[in-house]
Amino acid sequence: MKITNIVLPIMGTVAGIMLLVTKKLLFSITSQLILRSDHFLRRNSIGKLNNLGRRFGMKYFVDDDHWDLLGYVEELKKILPRFNKETSNFLKKHSFHDGKVVSITAVNQENGQTKDPTTIKMVIEQYEEGAGIFEIQWLNVRKFLMDFGITRNVYGNKPNEIVFGGRKGLDDWGYDEILPLSKKKLQHEIFLFSQTKILIHCSDIKIRKIKT
Repeated sequence: MKITNIVLPIMGTVAGIMLLVTKKLLFSITSQLILRSDHFLRRNSIGKLNNLGRRFGMKYFVDDDHWDLLGYVEELKKILPRFNKETSNFLKKHSFHDGKVVSITAVNQENGQTKDPTTIKMVIEQYEEGAGIFEIQWLNVRKFLMDFGITRNVYGNKPNEIVFGGRKGLDDWGYDEILPLSKKKLQHEIFLFSQTKILIHCSDIKIRKIKT
């Protein structure tokens, strides 16, 4: 048997596999775009969220020209050992992007002895069907800022029309950045689709799944 008779079928098989993988990848990307198209059309543009990043000083997610995801991933790797296992695994594999903000609670456990006794809690329902509901806690909070204003939550092509007439309230989670302030303190900045910015300085962050 000639070598060419063997090589050609192999090359054909490899090409077929590559084509199949490419088709699956394109199908996956296209499906995600279709699923999310209406989701993003009814919200502010990412550009507006990025302008908030420039305004409030995010390091990696500043604007369309300064969107350094790889840089942030490397930064996050350095601080993952600070978190418990469940939190670390979540931050490595998942995100709250597009998650519904169900509640935000401030708990002041003052007892006359504990330093920085304030805890902030947020409950988030994940966007993906069946992904569950999570609670994130910020412990030993030293700073908590939140600048919610419903009139900023407008459509990208209708700057005078509030999204869903204001019925979305805080709206969903946009994106966030966790950075070290020191060896013991962390900073967490969160942008919601309502154009709300949340800034928290704390000693620890804990994420846990509370409902499947």
